[in-house]
Amino acid sequence: MEFNSNISVKDEQHLLEKAIASEVLAFQNYSNLTKIVVDPKSKERLLHLANDEESHVLALTSKYRKLFDQNPQTPSPKRPESILSRKLKEHISLDAKKIIKLAISEEEEAIKMYNFAAQQTGIE
Repeated sequence: MEFNSNISVKDEQHLLEKAIASEVLAFQNYSNLTKIVVDPKSKERLLHLANDEESHVLALTSKYRKLFDQNPQTPSPKRPESILSRKLKEHISLDAKKIIKLAISEEEEAIKMYNFAAQQTGIE
């Protein structure tokens, strides 16, 4: 992955840091959900999603280190608190289908963020 030279190194770093923070948030959400979901199939799917997100964090962090020869500084994501996080904090019980639908919605938001970042950097 090479970035467009039209943006600064600082902006490149910021975009990758934002991506890493977003993946960390997703990982935390799915991990937390596995602790409260009772249905074994739903728990297994959420665990799989958490593992996927963790692999994304590791891959993005590795890419960051290769590009910038340092560890990323990943502040909390700037986007609003996720719906999943709010539901967990409120201890609202959700059935498995609603949880998966919310997870898909969160992933769609991440896709939008990545598409925007790709447009900003010229990555296709």
